Amino acid sequence: MQLLWKDQKRSEDIVNVLSTVFLKRILPDGFPRVYIGKWEEKTLNSYEARYDSIIKEHDLTRNDFIDSTKIHNIILELFQKKCLKKKIALWGAGYNNSMTSHAAVLLTKYATCLQGVVCLIDSCKELQGKDLLGYPIIAPEQLKDWDIDLVIISSRSSAESIKQSLHQFGPDCASLDLYQELRDQGIDIHYNFYEERSFYSELYDVRVAYENAKEEEKAALLWKLIASYLKIKDFYYAFVYMDRYIEKQYDRYEEIRQTKEQIQELILEVQKKNEKRKGDITIHYIDALRAVDVLGEKKDTYQVLNEYLKDSVVFTDIHSTAPTTYESMYATITEHMPYTENVYEDRFILGLDECDLLKKAYEKGYSIRLYSSAEWRIFKEDERIHYVDQIHLTDKLWTMACEMAETKEATFNYAYYPWELHFPLLCGYHTKEPVAMGFKDVGIKDMSGFIEGQLQDCLHYVDQEFAFYAKILPQNGYTVLFSDHSQIVYDPEKCVPFYCYAADNDRSTHCIMAIKGPGIVHKEDDSLQSLLDFNKLVEHYVWNEGKVPENEMIHYQYYSTHNKQFRDVAKQKGLEDYIDGIQGFRSKEYVYCVTKTGKEEVYRIGDLKYNLIQTKEGKRFAEKVKSQYDISFPKFLEMHY
Repeated sequence: MQLLWKDQKRSEDIVNVLSTVFLKRILPDGFPRVYIGKWEEKTLNSYEARYDSIIKEHDLTRNDFIDSTKIHNIILELFQKKCLKKKIALWGAGYNNSMTSHAAVLLTKYATCLQGVVCLIDSCKELQGKDLLGYPIIAPEQLKDWDIDLVIISSRSSAESIKQSLHQFGPDCASLDLYQELRDQGIDIHYNFYEERSFYSELYDVRVAYENAKEEEKAALLWKLIASYLKIKDFYYAFVYMDRYIEKQYDRYEEIRQTKEQIQELILEVQKKNEKRKGDITIHYIDALRAVDVLGEKKDTYQVLNEYLKDSVVFTDIHSTAPTTYESMYATITEHMPYTENVYEDRFILGLDECDLLKKAYEKGYSIRLYSSAEWRIFKEDERIHYVDQIHLTDKLWTMACEMAETKEATFNYAYYPWELHFPLLCGYHTKEPVAMGFKDVGIKDMSGFIEGQLQDCLHYVDQEFAFYAKILPQNGYTVLFSDHSQIVYDPEKCVPFYCYAADNDRSTHCIMAIKGPGIVHKEDDSLQSLLDFNKLVEHYVWNEGKVPENEMIHYQYYSTHNKQFRDVAKQKGLEDYIDGIQGFRSKEYVYCVTKTGKEEVYRIGDLKYNLIQTKEGKRFAEKVKSQYDISFPKFLEMHY
């Protein structure tokens, strides 16, 4: 993710990747925020402007919903801009140390952003002297003894009284009032900012309300459902429900028919323009798409994304350099392993020149386009990059198709989809009510009753939407599709966090990558590959530069985990060897892992039951790794609790 790129550990559902130079503008809900060069706002392209006119003319807009992702983006930006390298206190522990309080949510969901937190402040004497998630709770009058730089006001209802107390007890401390910051950006909410109110969840709620409504109420709810899908440019489901509205001949059904025809004509115009294009390069980065969900038992037939993969060279044994996005994508972009430096200091945002692929594309004359949402960008402010901030998969696909249809020069498009196949696993069509769990909950909460079905819904949705848009996007250029890491969705045999799966590559590093375009013949390449060489693979197949790497072994690395709940589970279950860093190595026959505490494991590929480290073959492979690689750990992994 989370847009370019997310996660400290998205395994910990923690994200904080905004540049301190970001200029944030909030446009009316549903409008993409487009920036060019120095974050200069740009009007919509002509196709999107015409589309907006169509749905407005027919009263099919939805501006009445604030997606929690938008709120999340703002909170992340605030933390990135104001909290890094600060000594922080949270004011407001929550009644009875509630694990659903603002403070508890902030300390778990945003752990990496808030590494500077040293204490909590609360005026409730019953809480003072206790702790929450290992942080001491102090009285307001003790604030002067802690040398605090910033106080985060972690309360919605008591913010004003907290400010008055802060003026009394810590007049030199800066403060951050989250709800006031939201109000300053036009979002005045009367619920907790962290409550999951995803538009994907809204789609489910509206559909169920329509399906269960009395007959006299169905037309209005079906109208709202159509408007909801049109809002995110999900034309597949919008047309499904438009057809139902027309079939039932509800009031204004002829208007719905006319609207559908106008949108179809517009789509066809974009499609025909793009049919004439040549030479574009489009990269689809689908966060956490697992190889095990793509590769079927039958060769050349794929369980999802078959429309893209059937004509591609498909790398079936390619692995990420880490189990989480920030760490893996740092390596994918820079071609340096994650341990090269601490990406959580201030290396979320990289320069275009640090990416060999983008640098070469720019030098070759491509127009560089980045389709993401604001908090997941990875590239710094740069006049050579055209930025489009959007959230939903279908929004990005539509804008990309429209902009390419309107552009004369060859484009290099980088689209990042962090939400649909990564936790909380929400998409535009769920068969059952979706449950918004984070990856920080994996191995801690039992998800067995719903999570696998929810994943299947998401896989089907992504598959369907990509197939729909495949005909609208240009067909005569190069398309690269890849994922950044695998993920544990649910393990029926055990319930432990992500760090226990370092040797289980299908659940940690085994991802997918495919390239198609002129001159490329479909094949499955089962050579051992690493996303460390992502740039080289693309350059070879697209520009005929260099060779496909030949790897006898690939390398991956785990950072230490900041999430206290993960660490507590490790302590309870005797897993403390695994939480402060792991080096992993894989060949075609073996996998070797060594933890920062020195624990070693060797397994044959496909057999994770027997640790071979004490056997001759296990020792032989371990020594082979050590003779070729540095297995030491960087100092920045040393954490103090």
